[in-house]
Amino acid sequence: MKQTKKMKKAVNSFFYILAMIFMLFGCSSPEAENPSFPTLSRDAVTNFDAFWYGVSDNYMFFPYHTLNWDDVYTQYRPKITASMSETDLRNVILEIMNKLIDGHKALVIEDESYGVFTEEYINKHPLVLTDSIVTANYIDTSIIIRYAFQENSSFFQEGYLSRMKNNKSIAYFRYYTFRNAFEFAEQNDNLKENLNILQRSSSYNGLILDLRQNGGGDAIAFKNLVAKFVQGSYNWGFSKFRLSRDRYDATPFISEVIDADVKDNVYFTKPLVILTDRYSFSAAEVTALALRNLPNVVIIGDTTGGAQGPISPNKDYTGNFKMPNGWVVQLAQKATFDKNKNIFEGQGLPPDIYVKPSPTAAAEGRDNVLDRAVEYISK
Repeated sequence: MKQTKKMKKAVNSFFYILAMIFMLFGCSSPEAENPSFPTLSRDAVTNFDAFWYGVSDNYMFFPYHTLNWDDVYTQYRPKITASMSETDLRNVILEIMNKLIDGHKALVIEDESYGVFTEEYINKHPLVLTDSIVTANYIDTSIIIRYAFQENSSFFQEGYLSRMKNNKSIAYFRYYTFRNAFEFAEQNDNLKENLNILQRSSSYNGLILDLRQNGGGDAIAFKNLVAKFVQGSYNWGFSKFRLSRDRYDATPFISEVIDADVKDNVYFTKPLVILTDRYSFSAAEVTALALRNLPNVVIIGDTTGGAQGPISPNKDYTGNFKMPNGWVVQLAQKATFDKNKNIFEGQGLPPDIYVKPSPTAAAEGRDNVLDRAVEYISK
């Protein structure tokens, strides 16, 4: 189904389009040698084969689920005809892409992106909006410290720090998107100073980091945030890159390390509750995955979206490719694992304390997930 502009903005905050050029050479079945395809062609058969081979050569997650990619070709290739419309071809490709566990997968056609936010996903995981409820009923609006990122000549809110209205011993940090406001020295220093105040002050018992409906963003912003809570060289997990056309040929596990500058580090040891939901994606869920290693951290809410394998403008091993008709297939460039080498791509990171967001509570002006977080820190 077509991704809405709002959802597209939430999770696909940027696209990096890298071309892979093909030239036509037989397309009756998968072959040991990768055929080439024309630079430009609108023929449905040519484009289907280019799509199939492109995924075969670039998809990162063949080793981590049971999908037989050759069987996919056998099942779908007979349905493709030269007279097939672009709409029908698009629908077949989207049906196939829905089988991939890659949470960053998307088919980009001109200015439209078709990705993870299918109608099926939205119906299965109703989006419960609570930001206005939190602002109206939960936080102390007399103390709001805003952090903003710059886009062209304008500034947009990346997050804000406040405290609970009826539980003033609990701080609340709402983080909307990873766009690196903390590259600005003044904002970065401000956040460090305030986190240090929370750590030292006997007036505060804990911090809630709200990552719900955070679609992710820049890897640098992720590192800047996590670095505020860790010490020294912090190994939070592992990654793997694909190495060749062999679907199972990948690098050994590569340690994912954040080097927290002593001056940049806060070392927050009080209870830190991270809130997640089915619309926490990419950098947001990797943040939860990285920080959950700490003894003072607990994750409360719903399972994350399942898109930890990042995309990047630097195509070192794998990633996006362009079909002969100009459509771009977006795929993650690496697989991400936690420190125990578990992978959560396509399924999401489960919380420590599961609390499903309640539309009924929201209609009554309550945020049942935030209520549980407050209860946890207050106990």
